[in-house]
Amino acid sequence: MSLIIDVLKKFKGGERKTSVYPLLTKSKRERNPLNRKALFLLVPITLISFVAAYFITQLFIGEPVPPIPEVKRTAMQVSEVSKPPVPESPQLPQGQPIKQEQEHDRKEEIVREPVRSNLEEKVQVEKLTEDINQKEKTPPLKRSTEVDFNTLLYAADRYFKEGDLRRSADLYEKALGMRVTDGLVNNLLVVYARLGEYEKAEELLMRYPKERFAYSYLMELAQGGHLKKVLKSSEKFLYLDKGGYIHFVRSYAYEGLGDMGNALEEMGKAYEKNPRNPYFAYNYARLLETFRKYKEAYNIYVNLNTEQLDPNLRSIVKERLKYIEYYGLVR
Repeated sequence: MSLIIDVLKKFKGGERKTSVYPLLTKSKRERNPLNRKALFLLVPITLISFVAAYFITQLFIGEPVPPIPEVKRTAMQVSEVSKPPVPESPQLPQGQPIKQEQEHDRKEEIVREPVRSNLEEKVQVEKLTEDINQKEKTPPLKRSTEVDFNTLLYAADRYFKEGDLRRSADLYEKALGMRVTDGLVNNLLVVYARLGEYEKAEELLMRYPKERFAYSYLMELAQGGHLKKVLKSSEKFLYLDKGGYIHFVRSYAYEGLGDMGNALEEMGKAYEKNPRNPYFAYNYARLLETFRKYKEAYNIYVNLNTEQLDPNLRSIVKERLKYIEYYGLVR
């Protein structure tokens, strides 16, 4: 730096007595070499000064601050969002009553299917031979002259349960040729109804005319969906109706066909003949409700509620009483 300052002072004329450098007053030929010499002198001096300035800055200022590294941005990894756990339904504290559904919010529920009466004893396909050990397999049939009556019934019953109605009917017919019992006639009528052999069934009823047999055959037809056949066949056996059972089946058929007027009429006849039968009474009251005859229906329900009833039937009767009383249908 001192060299630079000294050179500048000389160029300014600080140490010269004249204002013009002596060499510059010479001719042009003589001044050109001096200018080149001065230029050659200034270049190294300038380089030296820059180098000196760099070392001075390193000594007093220090190292340069490195650039701030660029921070790479990475995409945020989004973890799968899990569903919140389903809260358990709150438990009612003990002693707090559960709100019951209001009666008027519930649609009127009427049981459409009539309850089948037992007709003093259950009408069903049953085993007619109690003295045969049921655990043993059916023994092979002997020659026709030696066939045992009970063995025939047992085999016919087994084929019926297996669904072989044709073989069951054949065996029942053979047994009937040997001996006639109520159970045998009843079972054969049921098989005829399921096979669709209506003529054989009616012929058998003509041979053994009993109300219970007619009821069993007609109810089997009704439950099989042959409602028009029930109405047609029952007309031939109405003379057998002593306890209202044939009228009961006819009401069942009419209701299934949507003829509620005739259904009510037939059920009324059954109830008139046997008012002590709880199934006749209930179904008659139920049909009365469909025609808005609530007072008559209510009186029947009240009487039924005092009788010995099947638990299911008693529950239905109580429900109907509550319904009529809640809506004030009896005035």
